[in-house]
Amino acid sequence: MFETSFVREAKRGPSFWLSGALCVIAVLFVLNVYRVNRPAKTTAARSKFVPQYTEGPIANERAGIEPGAYLSFRVNFNHRSTVVGSFRVVRSEPRIAFLILDEANFQKWNSNQEFVSAVSTGKVPAGQVTRVLEAGVYFLILDNRSSDKRAIVDFEFAAR
Repeated sequence: MFETSFVREAKRGPSFWLSGALCVIAVLFVLNVYRVNRPAKTTAARSKFVPQYTEGPIANERAGIEPGAYLSFRVNFNHRSTVVGSFRVVRSEPRIAFLILDEANFQKWNSNQEFVSAVSTGKVPAGQVTRVLEAGVYFLILDNRSSDKRAIVDFEFAAR
């Protein structure tokens, strides 16, 4: 009536459990390496990073500014800073204007509305600037919008 079986199951010894534990640890290690080293997602906010200046050079170069155009440098001061610099039109013609504007006034200036500048030289062949500015975002502008000639300008600006 009752049937007996003579099939014996093999006992699982310590080497079986040790190899199973090592396999689990290896899988977890590989997953953790993948998690830690996967490529970072790039966002648009990172590409629009504006460096914060405490001190040091802002711009030091020679540039050509087309007629009716301007060249601007956006700077973000993280504390009160002094902007020092100079510019010179290479052949003294055409004359250009230099301005320092905060962000709100730059938008007004760019859309031909009334604005207030921190620095404005008027149209000159060369100039030097030393101005203390509070913390914030500013635009340093070399303006050739009122000329019909290309201006080649040497300039150097720094924060101190």
